[in-house]
Amino acid sequence: MTALGARLVTYVDWRGGELDRLLDADHALLQERWSIRKRRTDRPWESRQEVTYNHYGERGSIDDLSFDRTSGTLLVSELKTGIYDLQRTLAKMDEKERLAEAIAPRFGWKPRRVVTCLVIADTRTNRRRVASHAGLFGRFECRGRTASAWLRDPTAAVSGLLILVPLSDVRVTHGRRAGRQRVRHSAARRSVDAVDASAHRVEG
Repeated sequence: MTALGARLVTYVDWRGGELDRLLDADHALLQERWSIRKRRTDRPWESRQEVTYNHYGERGSIDDLSFDRTSGTLLVSELKTGIYDLQRTLAKMDEKERLAEAIAPRFGWKPRRVVTCLVIADTRTNRRRVASHAGLFGRFECRGRTASAWLRDPTAAVSGLLILVPLSDVRVTHGRRAGRQRVRHSAARRSVDAVDASAHRVEG
């Protein structure tokens, strides 16, 4: 496979595509929380979501592209509900950072610098993965309260931001966060189990 330049792509289908909707729900929620976080800084960030690009064969979309006119800062945010293929994520962020300045004029923006930001859903698993890959995450030096302060005044030079955003305290439906569902046996399977149980009671 490697010699041919090919890769194996596995597709998981659950309930006729509902898995995609659940993943999209969490991503949309993370995007909403990130927008709220920026608005609360009282900084006039101008933002565009899902900005697509196609530059000499390099294709993709930027989850959140924001611009601060006062400092001329263009913020390229990558949003992740889970950390899976870290190297691929970082490589894609490098691509977006490199192309962002050429994309900005589409919105009338003239950036003087580009800063990348990795926004991750705040879960124990994600925190553990960040800790276990400290070297790879080292480029995102601005974190926690320092990152929040930078968003309010993005004049300091930083190599990158890493921000953890909680999802569990908003948009709860029937006691569960949107995008989370319990997997149950199908009705057909339960009917078979019930028949088997009845048969055992009769035989006993």
